[in-house]
Amino acid sequence: MLTKNKKSVVGIFTVGNSRRTEAQLRAALKSGYTQPILFVRPGDVLTDFSRQFESMPVNSAAEASSLIKARFPEEIPFFNNWEEVTPPAPEPKKIKEHPIIQEITSPVEASKYRKSFSCDVIIPYSGPNYRYLDDAIKSILNQNFVTTTIHLINDGMERDPVGQKYARLENVRLYKNVDGPVGPYITYSRLFDYLEHDFIANQDSDDIALPMRLYKSLQILDQGFDIVGGAMEQFVAYEDGSERMRQALTLKPYHFSGKVYAASPSGAIVNSTAVMKKSVYEACNGMAPWTAGADSEFYQRCITAGFKAVAMQEVIALRRLHNPSLSNDQVNSGHGSHLREEIKRLTAESIERQLYGPDHSIGGLAQHRNDTELQKLN
Repeated sequence: MLTKNKKSVVGIFTVGNSRRTEAQLRAALKSGYTQPILFVRPGDVLTDFSRQFESMPVNSAAEASSLIKARFPEEIPFFNNWEEVTPPAPEPKKIKEHPIIQEITSPVEASKYRKSFSCDVIIPYSGPNYRYLDDAIKSILNQNFVTTTIHLINDGMERDPVGQKYARLENVRLYKNVDGPVGPYITYSRLFDYLEHDFIANQDSDDIALPMRLYKSLQILDQGFDIVGGAMEQFVAYEDGSERMRQALTLKPYHFSGKVYAASPSGAIVNSTAVMKKSVYEACNGMAPWTAGADSEFYQRCITAGFKAVAMQEVIALRRLHNPSLSNDQVNSGHGSHLREEIKRLTAESIERQLYGPDHSIGGLAQHRNDTELQKLN
């Protein structure tokens, strides 16, 4: 706060030539304020009212501030529109580099006692992957040492005999996006308030989880981590005659979490192996409401914000290579499509922005958690 005493005025300045500003400054002079005051006004002349109205040309308020500080190194209280305001905060400092997630294993040892875990598993599905859905659901039902609640979300299909069949089970919940397909990421956010446990697992409807997938993952999270991803062995089904998929398998037989990519500079989390604390998803405002690629941006955003992610180096699931899948559909959503290139651009912008401090505005949870288009069917 400014104080009055009998000392002479150090300096009172204005940028601009407003008569009202001048009157305010003259009043301040008569009152005997002893610290320099900067009135930021649109204009082009810096006037020092305590030095016989000496004027200096300036191009901006920032330049005026620099001139004043050069004369008076002591702290200057800033005023705007004749009201005291806090001096502008310093430019945020960019962190030097992205943190790299740890790579570990999660062995399941023989034991007479095992800690029990529980977990929500989210399986959204639509037309292209529907013929594989039965395998995906069975692989979650076959999880060892973990109590699961399985959330099946029909993303816009008229008929859903597979979902209806499994909805009879006690631990299966069935939903439908009546405006679908909207994609998995909007679906995750719509489903959030239906979740029943403290941990969330993603399961792609065309992939197969190995029986210890969830137990190994939750065993790691129990050590104090927030997010865990694992490794997947890729495969092409015998009935798939696609030479392109077999070539892709030849080039990349395994898919590992922890690998560094442009979209995952801290190390990737393979989404169909991911398990996380429910609280992390909420704290980071969920995944962006895109139709593809939002998982990479989300996990990187979580890691940069300080949540502890880890990459399990064991194969805990099988990843089916087929066309069209969300990643391999070259026309609509896969790598090489116009949509995927746009998502790469948005992801790069988000990664850069996070280096200046957490910014979860891109997430879709707040926007979609109360959507009425998700209907619970059982």
